[in-house]
Amino acid sequence: MSLNESGVPPVRHNLDLYNDTQLEKLIRKIAERLEIGTSTTAGTLAELTQQLENYRLAKLKEQNNHAATQDKPLTEKERQTATSNLQHPDLLAETMAGLAASGIQGEAGNALILLLAMTSRKMPDPIGVICLAGSGTGKSYLMERVALCIPEDDKREHTQFTGNAFYYYKREEIRNKKCS
Repeated sequence: MSLNESGVPPVRHNLDLYNDTQLEKLIRKIAERLEIGTSTTAGTLAELTQQLENYRLAKLKEQNNHAATQDKPLTEKERQTATSNLQHPDLLAETMAGLAASGIQGEAGNALILLLAMTSRKMPDPIGVICLAGSGTGKSYLMERVALCIPEDDKREHTQFTGNAFYYYKREEIRNKKCS
């Protein structure tokens, strides 16, 4: 008879294998129930912990390798268009005109600053921007409009950050991403 066929529901508990107190209790309980020594149980759990850690590190390395290869190369036509645009004699005025065409009115200077900060995301030391203004003045709208200029794969949308918020990201998850 398997556990699934049994009428007894499984007992599950949270266990932190790095918490010494929890681990000691588990070792004693296992050793007592299985009638084996605590050193055997401790060794087995240490090996299990090491295998889990190796698996976790391998998955993180796999994610990092996947993230590193995610940059999409430009097609030849895209490369030619980009080169042509970058060689435009009045690039900033052209950029501001493009931002105005996206629906931004009366905030051309702020929009340009935001765009330059957002495009710096690929640089080794990107520019950070904090938008401060009164309620209902269009901060979110301005950010949303300028963010339309950034490729979807390079964006992370957020409305608030706390002091601890960045601890929940993987080490490289938001590198070179535009967060708003």
